Amino acid sequence: SLPARDAALASGQPLLASTVSTVNFDVRAGEIVGTLGVAVVDPDFAKIFAPKVLAGDLRTALARPDAVALTRDAAVRLFGRADVVGKTLQHDRLTYVVAAVVADQPAATTLPYEALAGSGGTVWPSIRNFKDAWGGTPGRVYLKLLPGADPQAVLEAVRRGLRASPLVKRDYADQVAALGGRDLIEYKLG
Repeated sequence: SLPARDAALASGQPLLASTVSTVNFDVRAGEIVGTLGVAVVDPDFAKIFAPKVLAGDLRTALARPDAVALTRDAAVRLFGRADVVGKTLQHDRLTYVVAAVVADQPAATTLPYEALAGSGGTVWPSIRNFKDAWGGTPGRVYLKLLPGADPQAVLEAVRRGLRASPLVKRDYADQVAALGGRDLIEYKLG
């Protein structure tokens, strides 16, 4: 998903882009131990989805490598209250600051999370190993085309990126040849 995002951004078209990869994250908040479903996202996530910020600064939560944003329910579950900006969580000998509290996701969401963290942070440091790995990063890419963007130019940039990737050239060359010129992955904007 990271290379697809980067290919879309490299299209030169006006757009916002964010990957969303989820990871379960075991944390300690004082004496409370729990697991959080964390969505590791790019800064544009906030502009694309506009989660309602109840307290703190979501931009800080997504930009600082040691920060997270919790949903209201997660804050109450871990700390017993919702006003937790500035409180800390521990995970694997690392400390994370709660920089924001956001509204809970609706029960029927297709994008569930209990916490948000920036893709440049330490919540999921191995994500950097997948920077150039087409097909190697679990997650989704969300694009929001801005006024004046050409959807076809964005799709072509992503197709070019995939066709030039080691995933296709090395690992799936036979499958691609068998497709007779069709793409290995079908991309759609809509």
